Amino acid sequence: MFFTILTYSFLFFPTLFLFKLPSVKNERTLVIVFIYSLFFFTILVCDPLIDSSTSKLYYALYTLIEYIFFVLMVSMNIQNKKFKQVILALSLSFIAFQIFYFFDVKNKKPIDAIPIGIEAILLIIFCFYFFYEQLKKTVSPIYDNFFFWIVLGLIIYLSGSFFIYLLSNTISSKELRSYWNITYIVDILKNVFFVASGLVFLKQSKSATRKPVLPNLDFY
Repeated sequence: MFFTILTYSFLFFPTLFLFKLPSVKNERTLVIVFIYSLFFFTILVCDPLIDSSTSKLYYALYTLIEYIFFVLMVSMNIQNKKFKQVILALSLSFIAFQIFYFFDVKNKKPIDAIPIGIEAILLIIFCFYFFYEQLKKTVSPIYDNFFFWIVLGLIIYLSGSFFIYLLSNTISSKELRSYWNITYIVDILKNVFFVASGLVFLKQSKSATRKPVLPNLDFY
């Protein structure tokens, strides 16, 4: 049941995006969220067709592509150029490590638990830097920034599933199944927060367009 809800939760944001296209299409971050949501909806629909012989490749590509989408979202909303260079360097190092991990003959486990753990740690660091940057410079509440809700969704998803993925290759399948629904729940919550970010963005757009223009009363 949770898997089905998760699958269709990836359509929440695209539905909002398509109905409000003129207002949303010019914000690059939301376009990436739209593409991400449709891509992983398609992946999850095809998930039952994945053969066990290709599951290792499936999980590796899932982690890699997910990381690329998430790091693009975060890096676009960080202003510090030096930190962006740090993100790029760490991301390239992570991708290189994941390729090495995949081809390591000693590693025969289907789920790439270690790369998933590293992915979560890196992205959570990047997300907290976004918070730090915003709190340092903004005068309005941070939750008025639409990207705050995307970051909040990412942190809930990454931290909520972190230990389950790390333990996935060390506990029995029966034990793993009893915890796996937690990963579905935090993933669903992430998609809900993505929708919240779109609603906040639309609210801001409407406020900007309705802002009254005061006449020029300076007669001197």
